[in-house]
Amino acid sequence: MSLPSLAPNQNGVSLPPSLGVEIEVLLDNVATQKFNANCLTANFLQYIYIKAAQQSTNFPASGSPFNDNESVLDNANVLNSEYNYNGFILQPTGGMLFGKGTAPITLSDYVLPDIITNGTGTGQLSVGTQIATQGITINGNAASFILKRSATNNSGASITVSETGIYGMTSSNHYYLILHSLFSYPVIVPNLSTISILITFTINV
Repeated sequence: MSLPSLAPNQNGVSLPPSLGVEIEVLLDNVATQKFNANCLTANFLQYIYIKAAQQSTNFPASGSPFNDNESVLDNANVLNSEYNYNGFILQPTGGMLFGKGTAPITLSDYVLPDIITNGTGTGQLSVGTQIATQGITINGNAASFILKRSATNNSGASITVSETGIYGMTSSNHYYLILHSLFSYPVIVPNLSTISILITFTINV
């Protein structure tokens, strides 16, 4: 039996409320690409489930799509600072990260496969502090906010960036991936150039 179509809401819209993620990539403050990304992971939904259902359990440590993969991240010395859900203001090594992987995105992704680490050595980017460029704004039936992070190439050679991700952290200090997206095409960052990523989150009713 087929389900009936959704009735229009009070705004005359028959579509359910939706969450949109738009990503813009800039090189030396010049836009190179802008695209709508369908890249929230199952971990994102798991986080909402834990909070909304008042579950006391944290993300499983292994054997599940919700693997926080903490040991890999700690061994790589990537996430030295905690992700702060309340403020979205992060230290240079947490939150939104840059990567050079090209594997297809899946809902069960729990780690950025090829993270570009913070520094000035070979293959590294000098990653700046992530900022919220504005608070949450409401415009008509839509509400949104923007996250931005920039990184400068001081390695002495060009670096190719092809993906981004955002890591969250549980109360027990377990890191997990809530967003993962490939760029429309890789961006080559020359030495001394700066790449910036702006991610706009929008909900509408």
